[in-house]
Amino acid sequence: MIMPKRISQSVETPVNTIIIGGGISGLVCAEKLARHGANVTVIESENKLGGLAQCYDDGTPKTYHHVLASDKPLLKTLKRLNIPIEWRKVKVGFHVNGKKYPFNRPFDLLRFDLLPFWDRIKFGSLILRTRHGKRNLNNISVKDWIMKEASAKIYGILIEPLIRSYYGSCDDISAEYLASRWRIESSSITGELGYVDVQRLIEKLREKILNMNGTIILNDPVRSLSRKDDKWFIHTSHHMYQTRVVISTVPTPILKDLYNHACVPRIRYKSVVCITFRLHKPASEYYWLVNLDRNSPVVSCLEHSNLNPTFKGGLVYAIAYCDPKDYIWKTPDGVLAQEWAKYLSRVFPDFHDAKSHEVFRSEYANPIWNVGFEFPPVIIEKGLFLAGTSRVFPDLRSMGGSIRTAHEALLEVLQNESLLQDPNSTNLGE
Repeated sequence: MIMPKRISQSVETPVNTIIIGGGISGLVCAEKLARHGANVTVIESENKLGGLAQCYDDGTPKTYHHVLASDKPLLKTLKRLNIPIEWRKVKVGFHVNGKKYPFNRPFDLLRFDLLPFWDRIKFGSLILRTRHGKRNLNNISVKDWIMKEASAKIYGILIEPLIRSYYGSCDDISAEYLASRWRIESSSITGELGYVDVQRLIEKLREKILNMNGTIILNDPVRSLSRKDDKWFIHTSHHMYQTRVVISTVPTPILKDLYNHACVPRIRYKSVVCITFRLHKPASEYYWLVNLDRNSPVVSCLEHSNLNPTFKGGLVYAIAYCDPKDYIWKTPDGVLAQEWAKYLSRVFPDFHDAKSHEVFRSEYANPIWNVGFEFPPVIIEKGLFLAGTSRVFPDLRSMGGSIRTAHEALLEVLQNESLLQDPNSTNLGE
């Protein structure tokens, strides 16, 4: 049995803020509230901090991360923490029918011969109009939007395979998701992407929290959350806490299990499986290759060594989204890695037997943004605040999106500053 690990410089002081979840949004919330004088405790169920930005023991992220030039919340945080960004020209593209199509420049679109010429023009025009437009598309599906604004061929060849890989279908996915993605990514993917040391970001936030007498608890999942009068009671596997402020950064299905009230929204999620293959040399000149083949077991392949300037050898992230009842989720790690390696060796001629592999799974990875998606509020109930991936819409699910939700939760907490001044909020002990 793994006992909870408590990382703290002060464990006996009163607790006036509990943060559930030690991912990027939880750590940013904790660090900023500690700077405002709050006595913060972060409770993380796993034995490592980071959430979806978690790293392996050697510091390699468990799934891909890059910095977009448009990601202001992340850029500001990295600057404030004095963490450098290495900007790199990278190659991105699509893989379909055994062929790779670069997609970095407008000219690349004109050479995308799977589409008739005028459909290529239509597609480029739609991306430009979307990138500079402000129309909200939350009340129309991806399918209806593309069929209306572009063409059936663009939908069938490009859009439907892509969205299906992420969500299973385009029929009820909000067009605002795709439009927001084009607005955010189009300005960066045609230029440069940034590499940042994710482990260093996590460590820097951790150090700052501890230096301001915050507390970080690992290996101690929250089991229930209850409220009486103006007090919240948090029961973990080994402790009970009383506080007036709770910031939940975990996906809402998990929060719903902890506090099963109507005020907690239940946002549906897709699960993710990401297999990291470590190679003797890079497998491809592409950093990011999106698979449009219907028989592809993975949606994206990312060659990390093409982004990280210090990485030696090759490292491919292979990613698929699924439901927990699907074959991918149920298949043992070793079997799945073997199947995916066989597929990747056909996609990349330089993909040879991997030196090693690691499998990362997250049940609640990708929020499903249906048509008319209702954006959840920051304040769920008095004293209970929400941050994290459940609130990133319509931004991308990224470190920057999570940081933005942390800032929004922080502002609401500070506007209710009296909640932070309860002298009776204490750690009730073992």
